[in-house]
Parts: sequence; structure tokens; C-alpha cells
Amino acid sequence: MIIIGATFALFQGSIFALGQRFSQPATEDTFYKRTRGMLASLGLQCYEKNFKKGLLTDITLHLLTDSALRDEKIPPGPRLLILNQIQREKKLKEMQ
Repeated sequence: MIIIGATFALFQGSIFALGQRFSQPATEDTFYKRTRGMLASLGLQCYEKNFKKGLLTDITLHLLTDSALRDEKIPPGPRLLILNQIQREKKLKEMQ
């Protein structure tokens, strides 16, 4: 009886732990909010993992260079689009 009770408690505890793990909402990474938006507007969401891998956060967006993007394995076409978008945002900010 004790063995059955202990086994049942263990089983129920593991089910509870799994439920807790999968029921928690995914936390949004606030360091990449602007970056994620920019990549989405350009249709380049597939490079978000490259930005995260290289720790290219929202704070570093205005510092990005061609070589920094190249180091994170972003191809020439998307690099040009990203750098152009950053330049546009800088000009808009200056005009305000």
C-alpha cells in the first residue's frame, strides 16, 4: 500500500511539474523588441537568431556595420536592407 501511494505521488508530481513548464507564457525578450520589429518589416525574421547569437540588441542597432552583420553570417542582400533601414531611422530621428 505504501509503495503504491508513493508511486502515485511521484507520478502525480511529475505530471504537475510538466503542466507548470508548458503552461507558462513565453517571455518576450525585451532587448530585441525594436530589432524584431525592424526585421519583420523587412521580411527578414529568419535572421533574428543571428542577431541574438551575436548579442546585437536594440541598443546596438545604431552601431551596426556591414562587417558586424557579416560576422553574424547575414548575406549581402539582407545586410544592405538592414543598414539602409537603420540609416532611414536615423534621418527620421534627426528631423524630429
